[in-house]
Amino acid sequence: MVFHSRKPASFSDSLFFHEISSGGNKADSYYDSTVISGYDAVFALEDKYELFEFDPNTVSADELIRLGVSGRVARIWLNYRMHGGKFRTSSDIKKIYGMTPEAYERLAPYVNIKQETNEYSNSSISTFKATLATLKADINLVDSVELIKVRGIGPVLSGRIVRYRKLLGGFYTTEQLIEVYGFPDSLLTMVNKMYYADTAQVQTIHINEATEDMLGRHPYLGRYVARGIIKYRNSVVRINKLEELTDNGLLTREQFEKVKKYLDI
Repeated sequence: MVFHSRKPASFSDSLFFHEISSGGNKADSYYDSTVISGYDAVFALEDKYELFEFDPNTVSADELIRLGVSGRVARIWLNYRMHGGKFRTSSDIKKIYGMTPEAYERLAPYVNIKQETNEYSNSSISTFKATLATLKADINLVDSVELIKVRGIGPVLSGRIVRYRKLLGGFYTTEQLIEVYGFPDSLLTMVNKMYYADTAQVQTIHINEATEDMLGRHPYLGRYVARGIIKYRNSVVRINKLEELTDNGLLTREQFEKVKKYLDI
């Protein structure tokens, strides 16, 4: 780190520097002040400045001021970045309005641009945006307001979908939407273009711990089946595998295939 002395600040300059040092956005304070005059537009008002390595794509306003950059130029610098400007080489800092050749020569040796700031070309960004636009949303995470965006799904149907999803514990396939009252088969193609079902979001019921009420509320079980499961569990103390439900006639094979993804031992 190198320290350099600058010319003494005037009385009004010292007051202003004290003001911006006490808090707030230093770059904005410098830029908005009307007391700055009679000095190089790039240099800050400090008596000393520090020289250290910095990445122009991530350097903060405070660090720019420590480097000897004035608040006015620091603000222009940050605004340039905020509007998408990138520094790919050290010479790019010449783009900043107010950057004099002397100031550039002073700062250039300390520019250290991280590799990741250079790895994105315009084409790769465009490709990323195009890919992002094709990504589907998880049907298990969207709310009723989001579902209304699908042509053919109104407020009533979207509310039913969300309620049924909650009763199930989540969808493990979008095909289950057909089970929602009032959901037309013809709408499934449109939904599949926009949504998928993330099975990691499915909530399971621990069959050895669940109450009869918990089991009975599940759409694939119901009260009658839940009562039978509880009676069987009490008789064997513990259910060791889910297949016991079909082996002992508590569920048909078709029922079992539908509900097994929602049950856990």
